[in-house]
Amino acid sequence: MRASDLPSVLRDGREIVLLHGTHMLNLTAASGNPIQAMDLGFALQARSLAAIVAGQAGPAGVSAVPGPVDRVLATSLVGLLSGRG
Repeated sequence: MRASDLPSVLRDGREIVLLHGTHMLNLTAASGNPIQAMDLGFALQARSLAAIVAGQAGPAGVSAVPGPVDRVLATSLVGLLSGRG
């Protein structure tokens, strides 16, 4: 574990861990679920490609997932995992 991954304590006492610098992070299950991680990866790729085709992505070359795509998929995943999706 890197020092940057250590828990941060919020004012109300809850702890959070900020992760960064990862290439693929399986957020679908603590014990790991490769199928769900792959599904999420494929969805990110497909929606990112659609954004590129629609001219909604950044300049040519390696870039981050477009913000709107990231937000839609993250919101959908949280809804699904919390039973609201």
